Amino acid sequence: MNKPENGSVPTQNGVRMWVLLALLVLSAVMATIDRQVMALVVEPLKKDFGLSDFELGLVQGLSFGLFYCVAGIPLGRLIDKYNRVRILFLGILSWSIMTMLCGFSSTILQFFFFRVGAAVGEAVLHPAAYSLIADTFPPKRMVRAVMIFLTSVLFANGLAFIAGGAVVKAITSLPELPFGLRPWQATFFLVGAPGLVLAAFFLMVREPDRLSGDREGLATFGDSIRYIWGRRRDYGPLYGCSLLLAVPTMTTYLWMPTHFIRTYGLDASTSGYYIGVIYLVLPALGGFAGSVITEKWQNAGRHDASMRIVLLCALIGTVGGLAGIMSRLEHTLVLMLPLALIPVAYYANIVALLQLLTPSRMRGVNSALLLLATNLGAAALASPLVGAMSDTLFAGKPWGLGAGVALVNVSCGMLAAAIAVSSLERFGRVMRDSVERPSGPSHVL
Repeated sequence: MNKPENGSVPTQNGVRMWVLLALLVLSAVMATIDRQVMALVVEPLKKDFGLSDFELGLVQGLSFGLFYCVAGIPLGRLIDKYNRVRILFLGILSWSIMTMLCGFSSTILQFFFFRVGAAVGEAVLHPAAYSLIADTFPPKRMVRAVMIFLTSVLFANGLAFIAGGAVVKAITSLPELPFGLRPWQATFFLVGAPGLVLAAFFLMVREPDRLSGDREGLATFGDSIRYIWGRRRDYGPLYGCSLLLAVPTMTTYLWMPTHFIRTYGLDASTSGYYIGVIYLVLPALGGFAGSVITEKWQNAGRHDASMRIVLLCALIGTVGGLAGIMSRLEHTLVLMLPLALIPVAYYANIVALLQLLTPSRMRGVNSALLLLATNLGAAALASPLVGAMSDTLFAGKPWGLGAGVALVNVSCGMLAAAIAVSSLERFGRVMRDSVERPSGPSHVL
């Protein structure tokens, strides 16, 4: 196994590195709100543009999710090659302006185009953030820093509905809007505008030193792909566990509300409330606990601490995956609690390991590929596969959807656990090597 590709350890820059992380967190919150606000204005959009539910689904899903994932790869290449802070500034500026322009759309094609533009702008955020964190925080603090960043994304999902709902309600109550805007148009304008202010703060941030890869010059995209493929035995477990452990969260969002309605007779509002409350707080608690345990194990000399957390999350996910086959609602909710604890905990450790394995000049591409594989792969397992099981294996059964969810979740959890177990020794060596490397300077602000 090759050693980590970081030639030095970033020094702790006190307040400055935490200021950078705070700006990244605010960016994640802003991006999530801009992305999720459309869910609050679906009905007026549908009415004004005369869309069917299928067409609305294409606009809401295809125009954002697909372009968000695919655009991340070439943007990751730019992040590896050029100034990451300036690229992040342009990304925030882009998605904020495009979100505001959604509010001025007069046709569905214009709206589609502006949503695509917002997706491309937001695709910059995660690859740039991971690379900046890796060159700013020392290895033993990296999991905590990534955990804080990822927690902000999940927290913002809940905040988007609360804050966005308040904005929609306030705008709707106004007797008249300027420029003849409709309430849904003004909503997009108002949620996008604060991003312009946030982007300006990044003009005052200095690009951190890249701690590896510079001695050999700039890596081409082909170099990055060949390097990643050459170390597939190292990266494969990270990609595999990331994809498999994303499935339980995605099946919960996509299918459990419908399962609650069909099996327990709940209405849509109550189903959404149960899931929203669970996922608003518990992912943050799980992520915090995961980072504390990781650091404690590392300080105790367990160099495979990060992969042990991934293994623990896989085992928890396997047990929680049984939620779909419970006959009573309260039992289902109890089993969903541990499922909600794992998303930030496992992914923060996977991202930290990915950064330690990857030269600085290749991190953007590798992070974008991880996002692509995780999001598209998990979507393929969580959406059509569960639906197909409900239609065939469990056809005509009101609990069939939950059974399909359980079968997929438990299978993914067991497979992820097997991958993690087989990788413990390998990643123990990675962390040991990263702790032993010499220190070097890093400038943040």
